[in-house]
Amino acid sequence: MMKRSLFLLIIPLILNSCTLTKERYPVLGIDSIRRVSVFEKHSDALLHWMQMGIKDAILINIDTHDDIRWIPDEKIDKLAELYNKKDWESIKRADSLGDRSLYNVGNFIYAAARLGIIRELYWIIPFAKFSTPDPLDGVKRLLRTYSFPEDSVRTFSLIKGCARGSFYDIPVNICGIEHPPEINEPAILSIDVDFYPPMPVDYPVDRATSIKMLFASLFRMDYQVRDAVVAYSVHGGYLRSYHRWMGDVSVDILKDPSLLNNMPELWSILSAADYYLKTGQYDKLIPFLNGVKTKYPDSKPIDVYLAFAYQGIDRLGEALDMAKMLCVKNRNYCYTLIELGIEITKTANPEKAEPFFKNGYAMNPDIDFGQIYFANALRRSGRYEEAIRYYMIFKRMNGSYPVDLLIGETYLMMDNNEKAGEFFDSARLALRRRRYVDVKNRVVSQALRAAVDYYEKKGLKEYADELRNDRRIADLLR
Repeated sequence: MMKRSLFLLIIPLILNSCTLTKERYPVLGIDSIRRVSVFEKHSDALLHWMQMGIKDAILINIDTHDDIRWIPDEKIDKLAELYNKKDWESIKRADSLGDRSLYNVGNFIYAAARLGIIRELYWIIPFAKFSTPDPLDGVKRLLRTYSFPEDSVRTFSLIKGCARGSFYDIPVNICGIEHPPEINEPAILSIDVDFYPPMPVDYPVDRATSIKMLFASLFRMDYQVRDAVVAYSVHGGYLRSYHRWMGDVSVDILKDPSLLNNMPELWSILSAADYYLKTGQYDKLIPFLNGVKTKYPDSKPIDVYLAFAYQGIDRLGEALDMAKMLCVKNRNYCYTLIELGIEITKTANPEKAEPFFKNGYAMNPDIDFGQIYFANALRRSGRYEEAIRYYMIFKRMNGSYPVDLLIGETYLMMDNNEKAGEFFDSARLALRRRRYVDVKNRVVSQALRAAVDYYEKKGLKEYADELRNDRRIADLLR
């Protein structure tokens, strides 16, 4: 009887011990999420999850893009080998290496799923598909624009306000802010700041309100947050540098949920500045910003908007000085120089844009965006050799297609048919290997036509037909 009594006394102690050792995760919207990992590239999250030792997790990905594109098995095997060795440096270097990449910003979630880090994806989109009469049809059309295979698209059906299906046997749930998913276990929260810019297309609200709408929706669900990531995605050109502040706001709200109902004045100021810039009201934007700068002299977002306002009224010297100052303060703002250069090439000769590009690349050599725009502008002004040099830089970071088409066309302009053929062949073979073809614009269309014409003149009809018969680029050759 004595032994039984002791045993009964010990059981509560054991149970209490188990309760004490079980980790408690912060609840989104109630608790402060003190540890928020902030990245420039969203794909940096993969290495972070590896190093955290995360396994078999639910992922809530708040993003304009799916980030779950297919990766060949041989690349997954190489990545798994590095992962098992904990060769973090090699894994980091394997990201966004053009044709040699093992993963990138468009497919890192697929890699995470194949490596056992992610078990199921909940993708929250910034589009109002779930406010339409036929949400499932809208979601399926969206999936097709993101090149989901038809076999995958057919698996999706509406379940509890979300569209649920699979992508290569990975469970995928697509939800809107109208009906965020119910998730009853701790989850990874991942926010890509490029979620916000498309929102006003479907939701007629300003920038600050769009942030509030997202978090108000999420806060209703009491998610337990196992890990939190915010990615700015300015790298690669997925987010404009003047929208970086929306990432800062997201981090602040995660750490202090009370800010959602007590937004600081600066957020409203930046939202108003964004409206003036978007509508081209530079005559209102410049005095407005100069007026608030006295109160917020250290606000980099204010200076970004001011730099774009100066560019908008052709005060390029002031825009350049402002952008260089931002770049010195924070090298991630060096993208402002590149973005301004791109804007200038739309209306002016490349000489006016040149100081912006060259200062940006010199001050932050890691910038993986914009070279192709500068090269296009150089080529239009007859500076072919310089154009090829910038095309080649872009190629090293982003792969052979479509840039090799542009290089080949440039060599045609230089009457160098041999080199033109070499790069047209490289682009054609790269296209053959690619599953996804996203870049579709007038410049690429012209280069494709030049390649087809080159093959025809050379009597290489099979290569010309290979390009003509590729359904992925058929619209570019019409």
